[in-house]
Amino acid sequence: VVFGDGALMVTVASTRHLGALSGKARCVCFLGPGVAVGTDCGIEVIPLSPGPVAQEETPETTAVAALGSQSFAAGDAEGRVRVLHWRRGSLKVQTHREVHSARVNGIANGGDAIFTVSDDQSCRQLDVLEDFAIKPFHSDSCKLSAVACSGERVVVIGAEDGRVLELRRRTAEVLRVLAAPGPVTALQATDSLILAATGAGARLWPTTSNRHHGAAAVADPGAECPPLVAVAADAGAGAGLAEGPE
Repeated sequence: VVFGDGALMVTVASTRHLGALSGKARCVCFLGPGVAVGTDCGIEVIPLSPGPVAQEETPETTAVAALGSQSFAAGDAEGRVRVLHWRRGSLKVQTHREVHSARVNGIANGGDAIFTVSDDQSCRQLDVLEDFAIKPFHSDSCKLSAVACSGERVVVIGAEDGRVLELRRRTAEVLRVLAAPGPVTALQATDSLILAATGAGARLWPTTSNRHHGAAAVADPGAECPPLVAVAADAGAGAGLAEGPE
């Protein structure tokens, strides 16, 4: 759990306070042996066992996503994306790309591609196999606020106007447009479920492939719940919701 005052708590076997950050927390992701946190003044990686905190001062870090046990991608308020490797208490920048013309709002790990969304109304991908070459993926009419990968064939994008788009990864064809109860603040997806959080509640849907193959319907897929600021979903079709003030 990250708090706006810069504090960080992590539940492992029990709740443990890992200490104050140098700035206000904006985003977080788990690495194998630690936690990567984006703050309003950069990036920090905090080990779960005793050890030094790795830091890099950058513009406000607005999105992070794990790429492996020690590597992660981080986007900032100026539209840049870095891929970093954490090892032996230090951070090494593997690549640094000017991806967007405005704030990066979300990053998703697609294996051989990294997907990013931004206030500049676009979703782009960094091709890992081509030295992180930047390629256009989707352009929209409003700000895009979240992104997730559903299996290997579908990318899910959340928009500020409450739309949730399912797109075919290979062609960027829009497969379906769903409606959340407000601007999408967080998004997660598995092979079978899409989970979107907004300040006004959440929506849970079966994926297009799940529906086409006659999988069991999700109970009340449009069910509302209290205001949410974060969501998580696992490969076993489980879903987690975090509620609270924005």
